[in-house]
Amino acid sequence: MGVEIRSWTTRRTNFYVESEKNMCGKKVGVFILFLAAAAFCIFEIYALLLFSTENTESLPDNFGNFVSVREQIKPESGANDFYFAVVGDTKGCGTFEKIYDRIRKLPVKFLVLLGDCVRKPTEGYHSYFRSECNELRPPFPVFFVVGNHDVNENNFSVSRFEEIYGPTNFFFKYHDQLFVFLRILNRPYKNTESLNFLEKVLKKERGSCERAFLFMHIPPKVTYDYQVKSIDGRDRLISLINKYKVDYVIGADFHGYARVTKGNTVYLVTGGGGAHLKRVKFKQFHHGIVFRVGKHSVSEHLIVVGRNEDFQDQVERYVLGEFVPFIKSFQVLVFGMNLLSVTILVYVLFVARSAWRDFRLGAVRLLCRSLDLFCSLRLCPHRGHE
Repeated sequence: MGVEIRSWTTRRTNFYVESEKNMCGKKVGVFILFLAAAAFCIFEIYALLLFSTENTESLPDNFGNFVSVREQIKPESGANDFYFAVVGDTKGCGTFEKIYDRIRKLPVKFLVLLGDCVRKPTEGYHSYFRSECNELRPPFPVFFVVGNHDVNENNFSVSRFEEIYGPTNFFFKYHDQLFVFLRILNRPYKNTESLNFLEKVLKKERGSCERAFLFMHIPPKVTYDYQVKSIDGRDRLISLINKYKVDYVIGADFHGYARVTKGNTVYLVTGGGGAHLKRVKFKQFHHGIVFRVGKHSVSEHLIVVGRNEDFQDQVERYVLGEFVPFIKSFQVLVFGMNLLSVTILVYVLFVARSAWRDFRLGAVRLLCRSLDLFCSLRLCPHRGHE
């Protein structure tokens, strides 16, 4: 009798072990399905909430190239020296924020972003960039030079850029210094309009100003020390620079730093604001530049930082730049994915409920059998030795 009881106990134990293995396998599959569906639904809800709070057409009052922003730069009586800063190719990342945190502590009159402030020329990435601008809250005006990654005729045209950020060709004067901003882009864009604007401004204003600073995203290539894209009207641009003795040509596009003097002009390339650095013979670094402009001299001060990729910024950039536009463009597909996710969640909950019920019933049966066996052994202990 004792042998039969042990044999029965062994069979029941093996049965429950195999049942438990099968149940564990089902549980893992169900758990994976549940996680996948729940993660998609949660991420979609997060994306829509982020879009509703971060998406904005507007910029702070001191951002942009509009006349109202330029008028905020007012001369100070008795002040001879002043500062301004430039940062190029930020690509909307945390590295630029590190540079900006250093700049905002200095008494700069204005900041110039030298183009390529977004990774792709789409509404989504510009929406993310504007949301970041609204978080910066600088105490000085910020101007934008349009870059080749900022515009695209199919997705984000020059006219759309100017609608949001202001004119791409403009100028202002401050303390007898002339500051000219140009839309200089690579092919297929033509730069004739920008060069006509430059010639008109220099012809009229250069003689009354002590110095001239010229800002553009893609500077003309005058040396092999930096690599930039080929631009329409390069020779005419250099001719105007030489003719009117422009003191500084400040550009970006090249993801690094270079400084070259040609004749009376300093060509300064500063594209280390956050984009991946260009691999060239000389080691490059992330940086911004602060200029000190005095009556008799101009000095440049490099602000060098390490690369900084904030995870939260990366997620927000992906959501506003890629995920939300995907939802808008493929609404039928997204609806189907949502329907599938809900179906999976309902199925998982049903299976989990059934599995839990079966588990409870099995546990109760096993407990009853164990109690029955225990009681039989306690009541008839001599049977175990027969």
